[in-house]
Amino acid sequence: ENPSTGLTGLKQGVESSKPEWVSDKECPFCSVCRGRFDMHRRRHHCRGCGGVFCHTCTPPPKMMLPAEWGVKEPQRCCGECANILRPMQVHLVKTNSNALRSNEVKDGGLRRYVNNPVSFTLGGEIRKSTYILNNLMSGVETVVDDISVSADILKDAKGFLFLTVAKIAFGAGVRVGTGLITLRLPPKANTKAERRWSAPCAVGLLGCSVGVEAGMETVDTIVPITDLGIIEALASGKKRLTVGKEAGMSFGPLGRSYTKHELPTTTGAQQSHFRPPPGTPAGQAPPAKTGGKRREAASYSHSKGVYGGISVQGAVLSVRHDVNLSYYGTEFAVLDILGGKVTPPENAKVLYDKIKEFEIWAGHVLPSNEDGHATMGSGGGGTTAIRSSEPRVEGADAFL
Repeated sequence: ENPSTGLTGLKQGVESSKPEWVSDKECPFCSVCRGRFDMHRRRHHCRGCGGVFCHTCTPPPKMMLPAEWGVKEPQRCCGECANILRPMQVHLVKTNSNALRSNEVKDGGLRRYVNNPVSFTLGGEIRKSTYILNNLMSGVETVVDDISVSADILKDAKGFLFLTVAKIAFGAGVRVGTGLITLRLPPKANTKAERRWSAPCAVGLLGCSVGVEAGMETVDTIVPITDLGIIEALASGKKRLTVGKEAGMSFGPLGRSYTKHELPTTTGAQQSHFRPPPGTPAGQAPPAKTGGKRREAASYSHSKGVYGGISVQGAVLSVRHDVNLSYYGTEFAVLDILGGKVTPPENAKVLYDKIKEFEIWAGHVLPSNEDGHATMGSGGGGTTAIRSSEPRVEGADAFL
């Protein structure tokens, strides 16, 4: 007898409540292929009907469920439930995804100084990134005057990588952290509106180090993205490897570090194919060649903990596709997220507002134009980033 016969949930209509799961003990076989479950063929419950199926009979992609069920992340479903849900996916993504949830950041209190190095939601990464910017502009950590370095971070940046990384070291060390990337977008066509920022893309970092070092710390970092070849490499599925030398010290909330990284450009690429939306100013087009050259990257960080030392380190940066899927409700290509095809979510407005505040604070936004819109730089309709001298890297920590 098939215990999945007469299942509740989707198989009795979308308007019904969430299904009750069939007990594992009642289902020694897959409800579709009748294969026996064992160490290799594992059980998977369909979130649409509650039945028990094998991996092959619950194929990707995951599906958004009816809003009435109160679940905002895509879920694993059997083939039959997936066919029922597939025509509803566009509507459910637009009306019930996590990207539509409200996101609140409080400027006061101690919460702003305690960023978790590993966040499992993109909404959490947005809050972390907002706190990083907020702490750079005000609070305990600004006992050290960082305004000159902050201005250098903005220079020529086509986007930002925000990361919070935990380090543990005693001679040799490990580091792990998560964050997000957002890129500048051009104003909408035929408007004088201020510059926009892309939808966020979740990333993670894992690395190790060897040297004379000891201690534990967490590091909040802002990395300016000046080479879109980095984005192309991440989008192609190639994890981004960085190698560098670091000297740093932290005690309590006032730590700073200096890192010098030499970066290979896009692995195996001779031509950048990343193309932002039509209308991007010529000055923001990606470099024509990226093959094989190495460059240095400067960024800025605040660290907290007890740590000191000099080390040689390596790290791998990669896109967290599962976190992006849970946030947006469907699978989007990295270039679609960062290139403007995915509408910047309301959930990330707290971050966009804080970036704008940061630009004003760092002196990189000129007075408002006659229409009341902030403009960047000079010439070209006021949309080109300011060009200035080479960046200073005092107090800098580079991950890219």
